[in-house]
Amino acid sequence: MAELVIGIPRIEEAVGRLGEELRELLSSYSSIALPLPKGLCRDLIYRGVGAVDEDLMDISLKYFNTSLARIWWPVIKEIPRLAIEMPHKEVACYEEDVDPRSLEANAYRLATLLIRARISISGRIDPRPWIEFFKPAKKIFPEIPNVRVIVADGYVKYKEILDLVEPKNARKLWKLIPTPLEILEMIAKGYLDEEYSVDAVRFSIRYLSDYVIGGKDLTDAYEKLLRDREYLDFLASTGVLED
Repeated sequence: MAELVIGIPRIEEAVGRLGEELRELLSSYSSIALPLPKGLCRDLIYRGVGAVDEDLMDISLKYFNTSLARIWWPVIKEIPRLAIEMPHKEVACYEEDVDPRSLEANAYRLATLLIRARISISGRIDPRPWIEFFKPAKKIFPEIPNVRVIVADGYVKYKEILDLVEPKNARKLWKLIPTPLEILEMIAKGYLDEEYSVDAVRFSIRYLSDYVIGGKDLTDAYEKLLRDREYLDFLASTGVLED
């Protein structure tokens, strides 16, 4: 049984903090599962030990696009070091391997949705293609290893893992709220009613256009979202933060 589930937003600062805490977590709990591709962990341990940063990045780009590799770099670079320095501890990954080209294709699809919404002549929001985008290709949840600590990236995955493993303890490494895109994911998965879909798309357009594209990085975009009173009021209306 997992003793601890840790939730973090998918932003640079939170992942950086996780990278700094990995050694301490392993010292205290002996095993940890990360939301990274299984093959990436395997290659970092068996091919990355003793490798220079450039080689570690090359390994990472077999599984991630450039943006994700950059975000997860503080954790990626620690895995080979921990394999040497703490050989009796376990670092596992639980996400299935995905071709980076499919990640790029999804990013293109999302960008297309955003562009179409912004140039719409009618100004009306059709949430259906957005919900369709977030519908999972399969309903099978990733198999979580039998470890003592599980890290979940994103609000939705954090809640799903809490329900799945029922740990003794849970904590958030950073302020954790669902982004508008995650609200759409929750609607697509049936966790939330579709009555919230139009507003979820409207806030997603704002988040992507003004905060992500118009910001310095994902941390900057997320912090702007945390200060967006209108969005926080919308979240309160959905009730997702009450449990």
